[in-house]
Amino acid sequence: LHNLYDVAYLILCALMSIVGCHKYLSVFCFPTPIQYEIVEVTTLFEIYQAFDMFALGEVREPTEEDFDHFQKFATEKEGWTIFFSRKKPDQEIITSTKCSDFSHINQKFFMLVYSKLLNVPAASIYDCLHDAQYRKTWDYAMKEGIRIAYVSPNSEIGYYHLKCPLGIRDRDFVTQRCWSIKDKIFVIINHSIFHKKVRPKNGVVRAASYLTGYLIECTGPNSCKFTYVSQSDPKGNIPMFAVNTAAKLMAPKIMKRLLDAARRYNTWKKLNNPDFMPWRNFEQLKQFPLVESDDLSDKSDFTEDYIDQDLILDKKEFHSKKKNM
Repeated sequence: LHNLYDVAYLILCALMSIVGCHKYLSVFCFPTPIQYEIVEVTTLFEIYQAFDMFALGEVREPTEEDFDHFQKFATEKEGWTIFFSRKKPDQEIITSTKCSDFSHINQKFFMLVYSKLLNVPAASIYDCLHDAQYRKTWDYAMKEGIRIAYVSPNSEIGYYHLKCPLGIRDRDFVTQRCWSIKDKIFVIINHSIFHKKVRPKNGVVRAASYLTGYLIECTGPNSCKFTYVSQSDPKGNIPMFAVNTAAKLMAPKIMKRLLDAARRYNTWKKLNNPDFMPWRNFEQLKQFPLVESDDLSDKSDFTEDYIDQDLILDKKEFHSKKKNM
């Protein structure tokens, strides 16, 4: 299970790669003008050090401090540049960004989506984000999403395979996912880890989540505040401007898809294994294997560079992918 806008930016990147010109971005623009500005941000090392976040590849039981640090980072206003804002009777969305030129990261951006929501309980969004079976009904780009093992009562290792359009290789992620419910505040965070039994597949680019998380604050029985933060790297050879631009343009639309899915979740769940919620029931989570230290690696398995092959598949692979779609 992974980032909401990964689908959007990879689709858009594929289209731009095929046509070879960023001018075609105009077909994806919103009816209202979008103004944004790229700003500098400290390095990821400094951010992790300052907030004591999980290190890339680190697997351990989460602590209360981890969730508190993420909540502080997600609610901090300084340094974020607003580039999209929209207010409706039942919804307000503000999308902000921080970007910098990290030498060790191929595509570089922090994305923050903040929304005030009516007609959707905080718990519905929280459960919707967790439920892999339900995600298959609304996340059309999810080719595969599985639990590999559990780490603790509120943490697991998971795998997410992202389908990409013709002309661009699929992406996948292996992450540790952690969650917390405290004082009507719901938090989910994840980061990439390295698992020896889930090696990169042939023809699939192993991407990275440096920090991704959701903060859901209950403001009433049927309303909440929702904040989504992510720094990811799709790896390979996708141009940085393509990733950043696509994420900025598509994040609000992906947000709307999530909200629509959350509003339908309770009705769907009543008819689909309603008692199975391992993210809320540790006994159910223990049906999956406990993570073994011998299965973990400290060596990165990210795909660093596919050069031209990342954007232009050979004819045999292209037609094989087209046949299977």
